[in-house]
Amino acid sequence: MNNFEIDSMKQNMALSIEQQITKMLSDKKRILLVAPHKANGDAISCISTLITLLEGQGKQVDAVISGYNTKHQVSFLPHTKSIKNTLHSVKKCIIEVDLKKNGLQHLTYDTTQDTLRIFVTPKKGIIDATKIKTAQSAFKYDLIITLDTPDLLALGDTYNQHADLFHETPIINIDYKSTNEHFGQINVVHVTAASSAEALCMILQNIDPSFVNEKTATALLTGMIVNTRSFKVNNMRPKTLQIASELMQKGASREHIIKHLYYSRPINTLKLWGIALANLTYYKHLGLVSTMITREDFTRSGTKPEDLKDITDELIANSPEAKIIVILFEHKDNIDVIAYSTTPQDIKLLTSRFSPQGTNRHVSFDIKETTIKEAERVLKTHIEKIQQVLN
Repeated sequence: MNNFEIDSMKQNMALSIEQQITKMLSDKKRILLVAPHKANGDAISCISTLITLLEGQGKQVDAVISGYNTKHQVSFLPHTKSIKNTLHSVKKCIIEVDLKKNGLQHLTYDTTQDTLRIFVTPKKGIIDATKIKTAQSAFKYDLIITLDTPDLLALGDTYNQHADLFHETPIINIDYKSTNEHFGQINVVHVTAASSAEALCMILQNIDPSFVNEKTATALLTGMIVNTRSFKVNNMRPKTLQIASELMQKGASREHIIKHLYYSRPINTLKLWGIALANLTYYKHLGLVSTMITREDFTRSGTKPEDLKDITDELIANSPEAKIIVILFEHKDNIDVIAYSTTPQDIKLLTSRFSPQGTNRHVSFDIKETTIKEAERVLKTHIEKIQQVLN
């Protein structure tokens, strides 16, 4: 830890979390919002809220979610179509040429598949190669805000391909999960909240009540409804319902949200859900509910793998005793898997053999060179072994 970091810590110890956030945001202009690989509607609702607020303050804001698909249950919210699924180059390569002696007559370039050539024509003489330097620009962003992210690896390729950005840029980490690793310079982890949207709402209300208005209230309430399955989870606390009520008083329409979340499904998607429910298998001793979708199922229902995005909630609602939900489906040459834990049980640990991407509650991965039935058997056997070790 360097002296700057120590001095910053000493200064921040005298400030509340809200004051620290306000201070950090005050001089930041280029902000990156990120959430876990294939993030759920809770995280996306938080991003929608923050884009509205930060752009309203004149900030340049980008949002990236690895594996993101715009066909999402909360796609009716503002800014969700501007979220990218890939974080491109975050630094520029600078080529500096000293032209004091020669001047500049003309500058051109050409490219091949793998090569860029730059042609500098001086006004006089020949440019000495020692007068040419290369360098890297500063990072594109001066602040990162992570949403619903227990650890940086949960960000998938957003982090894996740009680790230096995350280690050299200040991070505000907003979450509600007790497993959060507090990796940010500022960590706001409300473990009593039922969603990251609720945690974000509490922060915004404490910083400036006007931040929670008709525009942002709808997005925040959407995240809360998604993560609590319409307030049906077991660990519901009165404060969560109170915050939801306050959001409706600020202008959020629960009926509007419910209509978009649950009553605006294409017929083809409903057919796919019916197939998934019909194929359910319950392994009681593991608390595991599994379903399989074949290529023929997609063809028969006129759907694509992207249409499975929101099926987890439907399976949870129809499998109240399940602790683990697993969806296996044939995709290209592999068997793709979505796995979800309905309890504090770490699904990332239970599926560790398959290099899952995601959080301790929700992961995705693929199993190569096998049939869908064999993939389910291998996955079930692995989960059983891990559970035996843990118990």
